[in-house]
Amino acid sequence: MQKKFNKFLNQLSKKYADQNLELNSIQKHITKVLKSNVLCFQFSHQTRYIDDNLNIPTRWNKSLFRNSFATNKAKKVELPLIKSKETYFADVKNFVLCLSDNPRVSIELTYGKINFSKIKTLNFQNKINDSIVLLNLASYNPWHYFIEILSLANDLIDKNIFPEKKIYIPYNPLFIELIKIIDKNDRIRTYKSNKIHFAKNCLFLEGLVGEMLLSSSINRLIRKLYHKLEIKNHAYNYKHIYIGRNDKNKRRNRRRIVNEKKGLELIKKKYPKIKIIRPGYISIVESIKYMYNCKEVISPLGTQLVLNSLFSKNLKKITEMVPELYQGFTTGELVANYKNSKYKKLKTQNTKIGWPLYINQKIDLDNLKRNL
Repeated sequence: MQKKFNKFLNQLSKKYADQNLELNSIQKHITKVLKSNVLCFQFSHQTRYIDDNLNIPTRWNKSLFRNSFATNKAKKVELPLIKSKETYFADVKNFVLCLSDNPRVSIELTYGKINFSKIKTLNFQNKINDSIVLLNLASYNPWHYFIEILSLANDLIDKNIFPEKKIYIPYNPLFIELIKIIDKNDRIRTYKSNKIHFAKNCLFLEGLVGEMLLSSSINRLIRKLYHKLEIKNHAYNYKHIYIGRNDKNKRRNRRRIVNEKKGLELIKKKYPKIKIIRPGYISIVESIKYMYNCKEVISPLGTQLVLNSLFSKNLKKITEMVPELYQGFTTGELVANYKNSKYKKLKTQNTKIGWPLYINQKIDLDNLKRNL
């Protein structure tokens, strides 16, 4: 196994340096194409490049996904199911490694900031046969998992694509409950991240990364969850919700709001009946039920805001607390556009020097008073 793995890795390394990667050579490996509408503002289709340095030089400059993104003017994308006879794959935090017996397939499916020294530390795990495999370098993140993995797995199920095949997706304990809800025929299996898996005669679904939404796929999944949970009959009925950070998982428990109590006192003066939820301490099903009737959300920048805002049936406004050192477009703005809701940005400040995504924040209380 190790000898063949090294051979495939060497083939990838040689092909990786080759910038003359036309698209025709990958077409014969495509068995089906999954199509979805896409909502994206961060990347330019006009240049035909997606400007994310984690994904250069392989994934975006010679990829079927990028080509469809450009030719459809960033409105729709085509996600190919690519067949490979023998494949070693690893889903790691900052990169996806896919080593096929055909190096062109390897190039198409390998992306991210590839760490070759990290590869040497990974252990070999289970074998997968004649199945569909989804890869994503951000599978640890609840936001990316829902919009880029679970939505596509659900598309495969609902569109009855190769129904005889199992669907393998990365393991994330937060979503086991949802998988059981949407997968009545028990097609979905999970595999461990940070391990090397061997796949024989499998189809690999080329997904996506970056701040973009597969809008039609996400809509289909959310409508299905509403129906399966019989959510119209539930007892939760909160119009205004504050979504707080903090999480049972310490890895996700960062960027605290240190003066949140004072901020909430001001917020409650305007919204005396506002409900405070912390998704990191409740199940995702309970979060969906809280959010269903919500009309207005107030929350710090982060996954807890953008993921849970998707579950509102008729969201009117998102108020996002954004670190003043964080420049440019936020995912909160993307979700507000997706939900056709108003968007307002409030300011927070770093409690110490550092990149604001990883530093505790302090609400600018004067700014909060003026803009609520």
